[in-house]
Amino acid sequence: MTENTKRELPDDILEAEGIARADESKVEILRGMAGQNNAYQDDLDTAVANAKESNDHVDKLRGDLDDRPADLSGVTRLLSDSAGNFAPNIEVATAGGIGVEASNTNPATGKPAQTADEAGIVQIPDGWESSHWRTRVALAERISGRDDVKAEEANDIISAERSRRG
Repeated sequence: MTENTKRELPDDILEAEGIARADESKVEILRGMAGQNNAYQDDLDTAVANAKESNDHVDKLRGDLDDRPADLSGVTRLLSDSAGNFAPNIEVATAGGIGVEASNTNPATGKPAQTADEAGIVQIPDGWESSHWRTRVALAERISGRDDVKAEEANDIISAERSRRG
């Protein structure tokens, strides 16, 4: 095992990482054996060199990947809510936020919500601005959780919520 031949390492990052982890494991095993028996010292030295080579190769591959701009189209960061539940879809995810108590959780069951309605999210329909003033007041009351919203406040409450959601 003491041969010092140059190994051909793969250009696939996952395969290269697998080889690097295997090389590291081999080093740890041989380190234990060499501590008990000096006959394994040459094998340990070779394993350490192989592990360094494979880890350097992985670092090079990662560097090549880091140089490319990330394509983040269609990507949304989903955070878990205070109950530890992740939103199953973007509709539920946009309702909550940091500091919102269990925003992705169905309040009735305590389990992860599958729809915005289950999460207690008030839907703001398109064209709400042209709806009857009583409809806008009812919508603003559902959004704010208040039961005393005045007609003059309704549009501001709905607009602010719409802006907050993006």
